[in-house]
Amino acid sequence: MKLSDLTPTERRELATKAGTNPVYLWQCATGRRTPSPRLAKKLIDADGRLSLESIYDTQKQERAA
Repeated sequence: MKLSDLTPTERRELATKAGTNPVYLWQCATGRRTPSPRLAKKLIDADGRLSLESIYDTQKQERAA
């Protein structure tokens, strides 16, 4: 699952659990920002459906477009 697959409510809840801002999380999901390795780990710990590959693969796909 990619960050962009999450619903707005899921993103808000994930941002809260990971200690980040929902807007920043959406920017990461759309490729405008790249989450730090620390934040990526927090996101994965907060939502087991995510993986490092899915988080950073989103970044590559968005930049290539």
